[in-house]
Amino acid sequence: MLSAELKSAPEDERGRLLRAQTATNWNKSKAASKLQWSRMTLYRKMARYKIVQ
Repeated sequence: MLSAELKSAPEDERGRLLRAQTATNWNKSKAASKLQWSRMTLYRKMARYKIVQ
């Protein structure tokens, strides 16, 4: 059960990132603010999950 939770955590984070991006019309500053991340963190996570726009 724990391994299933660990596998879903990155998927949840990726989903949150995509939802924030679409909610802000792909405005990275606003999406980072919505997620309470720095813009640099947003860019790193976009690179990690291979999200481009």
